[in-house]
Amino acid sequence: MEHDGPASRGKPGNPGNPEDPGAAELAAAYAARAGIHRRHDGGIDVLRSAGGIRGVLESILPGLVFLVVFTFGRDLVLSAVLSLVVAAVFVVVRLVGRTSPTQAFAGV
Repeated sequence: MEHDGPASRGKPGNPGNPEDPGAAELAAAYAARAGIHRRHDGGIDVLRSAGGIRGVLESILPGLVFLVVFTFGRDLVLSAVLSLVVAAVFVVVRLVGRTSPTQAFAGV
């Protein structure tokens, strides 16, 4: 019968063992998978991590178009259609450029 207490859990790896990644290596690997980009000084490059200017525009413009058109026109259908048209333009640009359209869908 196994005991599920702290003594039965695996012991931490040897920090000198090259097969055991350290915290810095694990953090770097996680950041790379998450799409987080770092500057040369080690800080996080927020703009690049968000997809650059294009990524920010793809995320913000469809919602902004909806907000502005609905605020001034009070027409829900027109606001939604124009917002979707803006998002569709970004998706088409992504597809023509043979890049992933995932970021363009984020604004919808």
